[in-house]
Amino acid sequence: MTSEKGEKPRYAFNRDFRSSFRLNHNHWLVKQLCGYLLHPTIPYDSNVRIADIGTGTGIWPLELAHELSSSARIDGFDISAGQFPPEAWRGNNVHLHAHDAFKPFPTEHLGQYNIVHIRFFLVLVNNEDAEPLLNNLLTLLKPGGYLTWFELQPRASRVLTPNPSTPAVAMEQLLKTMHQPKSTSTY
Repeated sequence: MTSEKGEKPRYAFNRDFRSSFRLNHNHWLVKQLCGYLLHPTIPYDSNVRIADIGTGTGIWPLELAHELSSSARIDGFDISAGQFPPEAWRGNNVHLHAHDAFKPFPTEHLGQYNIVHIRFFLVLVNNEDAEPLLNNLLTLLKPGGYLTWFELQPRASRVLTPNPSTPAVAMEQLLKTMHQPKSTSTY
């Protein structure tokens, strides 16, 4: 996900209708599996400030905003604004920003959040990226804040098709990438 100066940041997926559908469907599946958007053991008050990293279509902050007080604020960050919904579709307390989480955040966001939420980033994190990413996320938190990070267990994942003879080349490749994003990755 890190890019060289002047280069367009790399992203493993497309930013078209199908990709937006995939992100929204993944969101729905996780919500159904977990039964919540924000882990119920994380305390917060009506003025909570939340950062959503890798916000994609903004579905997580948009849906969470309906569960929170109107005085709460959710800032979603994604490497591209290409899948953000129009501003008119966002609530007054949802703000979406284009930012590469592997790079330091602007100073106006540092130390501002009670909760930083991130999910489905494992496929993007390689050995050399992990520490800078985590450090960047931690700079967003207020003292005593919470970092909540949700991931699938890629080593326990497998591809299933309705018919075993049906090829699933793209899914097999995705699973392989999840197992080891780069040849230098050791996990």
